[in-house]
This record gives sequence, structure tokens and C-alpha cells, in this order.
Amino acid sequence: MSQLYIFPVVFYFIVNILLRADGYGTTPERPNIIVFLGDDMGYADLKSYGHPVQEFTAMDRMVTEGLMFSDFYVAESVCTPSRAAMLTGRLPARIGIFSEETASLRFFNSYSRGGLPAEEYTIPEMLSDADYATGMVGKWHLGINKYNRTDGTHLPTHHGFQWVGYNLPLSDDETCDEQGAPDLDECFLYDNTEIIQQPFVYANLTQKMTNQAIGFIKQQTKETPFFLYFAYIETHVALSRETNTSARGIYGDNVNLISSSVGQIIATLEELGIDNNTFVFFGNDNGGDARRCLYGGDNGLFKGGKAFVTEGGVRVPAIAWMPGWIQSGRRSTTMASLMDLLPTFAEMAGAPVPTNIDGRSLTDVIFGNSEQSGHTALFFYCGKFLHAMRYQNYKIYFRDTGTYSQDYLSCACPDGYQATLSTCTGGVTGQCDLELLDEPLVYNLQWDPREMYALNLTRLGDMMAEALDELALHESTFDLGAALIDDSSCDVIPCCDPENECRCNYDGVATKFAHLLC
Repeated sequence: MSQLYIFPVVFYFIVNILLRADGYGTTPERPNIIVFLGDDMGYADLKSYGHPVQEFTAMDRMVTEGLMFSDFYVAESVCTPSRAAMLTGRLPARIGIFSEETASLRFFNSYSRGGLPAEEYTIPEMLSDADYATGMVGKWHLGINKYNRTDGTHLPTHHGFQWVGYNLPLSDDETCDEQGAPDLDECFLYDNTEIIQQPFVYANLTQKMTNQAIGFIKQQTKETPFFLYFAYIETHVALSRETNTSARGIYGDNVNLISSSVGQIIATLEELGIDNNTFVFFGNDNGGDARRCLYGGDNGLFKGGKAFVTEGGVRVPAIAWMPGWIQSGRRSTTMASLMDLLPTFAEMAGAPVPTNIDGRSLTDVIFGNSEQSGHTALFFYCGKFLHAMRYQNYKIYFRDTGTYSQDYLSCACPDGYQATLSTCTGGVTGQCDLELLDEPLVYNLQWDPREMYALNLTRLGDMMAEALDELALHESTFDLGAALIDDSSCDVIPCCDPENECRCNYDGVATKFAHLLC
């Protein structure tokens, strides 16, 4: 062999040895694990994902120093089913996160008696079984009470979290805005299983949660790895008015609020010298909500948003960070899902991977050994109805996609701010029982990410035959769960103090109960 050919070969082996000496190309054994989850953040809400005005955030730093996914999906396009799928690695329809009575109802309310079933095996349960310390702060939205106002059957402590700090069982909806009259039956803050404020006060809440999360990290020992799940209450509805410094306005302030928290926690890891032994993931539960106008997320060029199975509703930003193990500035185009976290963490922790899941391990993708996630296809349900699938670079729809017309958005968002939606026409708000199409609609996402130009099926013979084979395989192994959303009672709405009209640690004006049901 000539010297001309020897040098590149030797150089390759030297570089490969040096990279692996720093951990690149290998999977860490039993690292600490942190999951940051945003709420209704749009695909293009971060500078790294294309926003032209949003300030550089701690999440952008994670992108610079780690791995960003361009084709990362959630299992469903609203909060409850997406979060259930993340924690279990299973499609929400298998779990039963849907309603038989109201097809489009896919989330738990304060009067819901249902919640994430105890028999569903979750990430914190799996990691607890692998001798991890597990903790959580933030938004839950997977059920509260089953029997009365205070039993807390479905709260996170009953699903594997050994420590739980401040948490919102529901969301920071517009009904919780302190500038109005917050609803007592929607807006309550828990510390573990106890209501400590009803309705809750938004000011400094994310910082308080951040302080608790940092305290949890500092209490851990190096002998016992930990798992922390921080589910941010932003940017579901941009209520925080704490800074007013973003060039993007109030919504940008809320993105920066998440950034401040993420940055503080990463700084804590560095201060403790455990940053290179902690795997950090940042993701989101679904796309931005176009109905929120300037108070909603930016989905970039993708069609639709929250509540839709089009790309704007189900494709989200996702970032992996672990210094010394993940090469800086990498970008992966592999097709991946929030359901993949459970098997990924199982492999990292040395835990058995459950067999009845829909997720696939991403360790080879994350740590640089492969660009294949193990998914040949992803399937997208709305409630119990299969709406679409992604196969290779194609998105295939079996039901009408629904849409927000420009007339609808112009009506709903005068001057960019949300008006009364009921007076506007031309919007299909995430309906699950939309019309079944006579033949599928197919888009090439690589050429047409906006999903504007449906392809001629007669020219897609081989691809469609392969995709339909994948669909048949999926349907042969799919079992629909029993509906969990319909079971409800006014007797389970949380109330911290019945003698004080359910008010606790709150001095402002509040609405007694807003639900017509009760």
C-alpha cells in the first residue's frame, strides 16, 4: 500500500480513538437524566429552529453544544395524550386517552375521575426499579382525583416519582390569568399531593419550580443517579409578564423564562462537576396554538398547529445535550418520537426494555453510531381515530386534515390578539372524527414541507404498497384501550378549603366555579 493511502487510514483511526476516548460513539452507563418539556412551543420558536427575532436561549446553547433533531414528532397534538405517550412509550389510543362521547375531547379536566392508569409502566417507575432517584416539577395533566376532592389517585407520586415539588395538575390556561378573575375549579397549585394555593399566582412560579429542581439535584449523591422531569408551564398561554424585555413581545418573554430556568439548571450541573455525566433532553408536547394569535407559538412553514395531525401540530423541536458524549453542533434528520425516550433511557440505565411499546431506542442516533432510529413508520391518531402516518419522507393522510382558514384567523385574531372564537367561521378545531377520505392524501415532506401539493397516487405504486404493508402490520398488533376521558364527577374537583369557597393563599378576585357541568 502506498504512503498516499496509508495516511488517511491512519488519520481515521487516530481521530476515531480520540473521539471515543471522550465518549463519542459510545453510550454512557447509568448517567443522570433530565427531561425539559415545553408546553405548546412551536417548531420555529427558537433561534436555532429558524425564528428571526427570538433571543439566543439556553436551548440554543444546547443545540450549539449538542444534537438537534429536525424530524422529531409527538404521538398526539394536545397535552394529555402526548405526555402519556412520552412517559409510557405507548400510543395514547392504546392507553385509552380518548372519549367515546365527545370525539375531540382528549384531555383530563378538574372533574375527570380518570387518569393515567396505574398499570401503565412509566419512565420514572422503570428508572426507580433501576435504582435511580426520581423527581418532578411542573405541569402534570394526567389526572387528579378519582373518589373525592383530595384523594389524588392520579397524581405523579403514584406513577414512579419519588419526589414531587410544585406542580399544576392541569394547565396555566387563560382562565388562570390574574388580570381577570381566575377560576377556582381550574387554577390550583400543588406541592406534591397537597394544594397550597387556589387559584394560583403566576408571578415567579417558574423560578420557584427552578429553585426546587436545583435543590433536588444538589441533594443527590454521586453513587445514585437521578432522573428529573421539569415540565414547564410555559408557553401554553403566555401569561407571564415578568420581564417585558423580548423583542418578540410577551410570547418571547415566556420563551426566555424557560431559557433562564434551563440555563440555571445547566449551570448547576457544571458547578457540581456532573455535566459530563448527565444526559439532558429538551422537547415539547405539541405544536404551537394558532388560535392564540401573537400569544401562540410559531410553527414556521408547517401547516396547522396544536390539535391537528398536520406537521405544525405534531413536529416539534428536540435537543440532546451531554458534553463529552454528544458531538457539538450535530443535526439529525432521522424520524424520531417523544415515545422513544422510554426505551432510550432504559438502554442508558441498563433496565429491561418493555416489549409492548411503540417507541424505539435513540441511543445509536444520539451518540453518533447510526442515523436510523428503528422506526420504519410513525402513526398519528386523534383520539381513537387513525388520521395519518409518516413513511420515509412521505406523510399519508387517511382522514381530512382540517384547517384554519385565513378568514378564520383574521376574525379570531384582530390586531394579532385573541377574540371570541365562537363568532368566527372557517376553523376546524382539532376534530377527531373528520371525514374518512376516499383515497389517501400524500405529501413529500422533503420537497413540500408545507404540505401544499398532494401527489398523484398512480405514480407512487411501490412506496404506497410498502406503506400500506406497514399499516397492516401496525393494525394487526394494535389494541384500542378503554376510553378514560368520559368518567367525570363534580365531586372530585379539587378544593383546598370548602369553608372558604375553595380559596387558599390568594387575596385577589376569583370566580367560584366556571364549569357549566357543575
